[in-house]
Amino acid sequence: MKTSTSSSITFSSSASFVNGDFFALVNNPELGLDLEPTGRIFDAILVDIDHAPDYVLDSSHTGFYGPQGFALLAQHLNPDGVFGLWSAGDPDEQIVAALAENFESAEAEVITFKNPLLRIEDQNTIYIAHIPSHQIPG
Repeated sequence: MKTSTSSSITFSSSASFVNGDFFALVNNPELGLDLEPTGRIFDAILVDIDHAPDYVLDSSHTGFYGPQGFALLAQHLNPDGVFGLWSAGDPDEQIVAALAENFESAEAEVITFKNPLLRIEDQNTIYIAHIPSHQIPG
């Protein structure tokens, strides 16, 4: 029987799903994003919550998309960690700059795909940031 990639990830011991407020959890590095055990750090954090950093579902999310929010997020990553952010908007140099303040590298890539809901070829942006700056040897 063939399993889908999503099924493989869902049942993998290396992936977990946490039912919680991501923005509240990311603001508390001591507690961590994974409540069992607390303070755990990750190889990768992938986020697809808001439509775009400038088009949020709730105004309380806006603080996450700046230097201070990304600094808190970086504390949840391992020394060689990666952060990925999916955005329905066009690349935003302010977001790349805010990421670059907290990571060794930061970039925005446009992704083109067939959108089955709109029945069009669509474009979104993925932001990738690598190696949290608090982990870079001085």
